[in-house]
Amino acid sequence: MLRITQPKAREPMSPDSQLDEVLAGSLTRLREGDKSARDEILEVCNERIRELSSRLLGKFAKVRRWDNTDDVAQNAALRLYRALNETVPDSPRGLMGLMATQIQRELIDLRSEEHTSELQSRVDI
Repeated sequence: MLRITQPKAREPMSPDSQLDEVLAGSLTRLREGDKSARDEILEVCNERIRELSSRLLGKFAKVRRWDNTDDVAQNAALRLYRALNETVPDSPRGLMGLMATQIQRELIDLRSEEHTSELQSRVDI
């Protein structure tokens, strides 16, 4: 016996999958030479950069003592902007990896600056 069933209603896309689609399109445009796609990527990723900066900052207690999430996120966004001029990730996931790398580099640099400043203050005493 042949059964006729109703096609399943397409589930609405999750916010993450919508974001991934937008990012995938922007990455494609950037790969094709559209430099304005970098601005769009940073605009779309702004909240993710801030959230990840906050999470990673928690692992850098000495940096957290002097710098806040917004400082780290802003500097990491600038690093990401420059990095996207040099390399274009293949996917939104690759972009998230590049973003995390830039945040970590910012935190490491801030930690090094704090360490240097701390040593300098000991010498000045």
